[in-house]
Amino acid sequence: MPATDETPRIPWRRIAFVSSLLTGVCCIALSIAWPMLSNGASRWSGEQAVAYQSAAAKLHQISMTAGATPSDKQTRALHDELAAAQAEYGRLRGELDAVREAPAHIATMFRYVGLITALAGTAGLVAERAQG
Repeated sequence: MPATDETPRIPWRRIAFVSSLLTGVCCIALSIAWPMLSNGASRWSGEQAVAYQSAAAKLHQISMTAGATPSDKQTRALHDELAAAQAEYGRLRGELDAVREAPAHIATMFRYVGLITALAGTAGLVAERAQG
């Protein structure tokens, strides 16, 4: 019997499918850990925090003043001041909510990418096994 120098073939398809599956699992794990690892302090400055607290306190003070003043004695200036305080507080609250929600959006992206990648790897492994 003649000796053959046939080198073993590397199962590249299997390696790609397993890599896809493992990458997907890592992305899903990262999506779970991301909100805990992400720190919003880098995106919300101390000045913004002070402005937010100041706007909240001002809104509270004006609302209490408006609530304590009988409706027949409330002036247009008080209503305008209250509307301006509500607008400023609403703007700052929107910025704060955007900073808080950013890690959740990134985590969702990781979760979907991981799910699709893991499913693709699993489907490839199942198809390869079915072929024999």
